[in-house]
Amino acid sequence: MLHHNGDPAERCARTAAGGPTHSAGPKAPARGAGHGATHHDAPAVAPRCTAAARSAPVSTAPVSAAPVSTAPVSAASLAPPLTLLALSPALLTGCTVVDGGAPDGGGKKPAPSGRPTATATAPAYDGPRLPGFAAKPAWSLATGRTAPGALDLGGTLLFAKGASGAYLATVRLTPVGGGTARTVTCTEEGADCAYDPRTGLIGAARATAPPVLGGYYAGFENANVGGTDMVRITLSDLAPCKKVWSSADAEIPPGVELYDNGDPDLEPMPDSETLSLLRVTDSRVLVAWQASQSDADTWVHAWYDLTSGDLTDSYEATRSVLLAPSGDLAAEDAVPGGTFTGTTVWRLPDGKRLWTQEEGADETPLDPVRFTRDGSVLYGYTTAEDGTEHGLAVDPRTREVLAEYLPVDHVPAVDETTGYGHLSTTDGFHAFAPAG
Repeated sequence: MLHHNGDPAERCARTAAGGPTHSAGPKAPARGAGHGATHHDAPAVAPRCTAAARSAPVSTAPVSAAPVSTAPVSAASLAPPLTLLALSPALLTGCTVVDGGAPDGGGKKPAPSGRPTATATAPAYDGPRLPGFAAKPAWSLATGRTAPGALDLGGTLLFAKGASGAYLATVRLTPVGGGTARTVTCTEEGADCAYDPRTGLIGAARATAPPVLGGYYAGFENANVGGTDMVRITLSDLAPCKKVWSSADAEIPPGVELYDNGDPDLEPMPDSETLSLLRVTDSRVLVAWQASQSDADTWVHAWYDLTSGDLTDSYEATRSVLLAPSGDLAAEDAVPGGTFTGTTVWRLPDGKRLWTQEEGADETPLDPVRFTRDGSVLYGYTTAEDGTEHGLAVDPRTREVLAEYLPVDHVPAVDETTGYGHLSTTDGFHAFAPAG
């Protein structure tokens, strides 16, 4: 059971006006799922934006030998096209907000009337307390009854206004011109590598990976679904464009069923031939392997040292997973099209299970959406019997409920650079410093 904490009178069950407009909003219910909603599905293509892909969309065209630009973004690439556009970057860690890239100047320069600033006229936050963050916002913006979109640039948020001066519901930037191109390798005759903007993943046959992760970019070899050899995923350093790792050289972890055609001279190959790159951190890469062709629900997660290539840890996990920015926790995620019976939380890198929601238990399944930067709070969504979706916050280590019945637009987005949380409603935009 999830253990409750706090006075029930403090639990907020109100539904905020308007719908979500950025990554803090709710997810569409999974088709065929009795509870929960869709989210990140790393080893299989499914609706989800990864941490590296929450902000900018990429073309849905196939990316065989396509360049991944590292050029800076440009206001000219904003969509939808506008006749007049004002960009307003805001530092998360303070009240400084600028228009068009011009710094506020700390009072040395009068703020234009259209500049969003944290002033006495900013809206007061009257929503529920958000575990893991300060009780009151560090700053807020009055947004004219519009829930504005905010593009998280890592420590800085980018807002946009249209010709009328109203905030835009979405802010999307794409790379344009200049910069050094990186080629996403996609080899083999008949190879097919395609980017899915819903998930932020490139898929090639039965292999998937984010285009860029942890300072490296992915590539695919033998990327022909009808080929005789399985797809190999590679990692190359963004700076010298040098390949540093390949799944072809990776030791297959225990628990993964091997293909056996009776020829002892052939190198071992997973029977399912299905794998995905999940994360690169601290010079290690995390890979998910499907355990067997006949069991789509059992996966083995394996950590490899990028320098030596050695397998350092492995454990049984699930098809879909949410990873904490702190690097020491992971949670099972809802799988699109399936019945989600609840989450499981693991400790990393050894994969020890801290707790599991059992099917049939007297509790509502929690579909995780994000951890706070330090991993002290896990936010997610639950669905009531009447189909109403609410936010829920729990301690991922103890399973204690920290807040429940949160309006879905009050589940904060988390900036991993600063640890700040932020949310956008029709009452205004609010940024919260980390607790403590």
